[in-house]
Amino acid sequence: MNDGSIMINVRNQNNYHCHCRIVVRSLDGGLTLPVEELYFDYNLIDPVVAAGALQKDGVLYFTNPSNDQKRVNLTLRWSLTDGKSWENKAVQIWPGPSGYSCMTTLNTGSVEDQKYIYVIYEKGHKDIIETISFVKIHLYGGH
Repeated sequence: MNDGSIMINVRNQNNYHCHCRIVVRSLDGGLTLPVEELYFDYNLIDPVVAAGALQKDGVLYFTNPSNDQKRVNLTLRWSLTDGKSWENKAVQIWPGPSGYSCMTTLNTGSVEDQKYIYVIYEKGHKDIIETISFVKIHLYGGH
């Protein structure tokens, strides 16, 4: 993260305490995961699924099916505070069945490439595993 910590953001397999993500930070390069740095992120509603995260230019991006019961509503969220808080706005990538997601960016040095992130995710109309989709997202609302 920007502050030098390592963030681990995991699915809450048994919905312990909430239908949200569990986050823990290491302050020593991953040697320890202090319990004082573990918390439930109530802003990241989650149906127990692998999610995507990407840090780019000081912004932390996060994708998952944002629903507390079913794997639907793949959503992109972002944080300007290393995940300590999340912006109230979000972008719906796919409203239907969706599962695991992963994000990346291109680091070619091109000004044009800096405007985008890319998300690959499980997508379907009836079931989450019908297809794998890849989407290019403009970070500033352009085309």
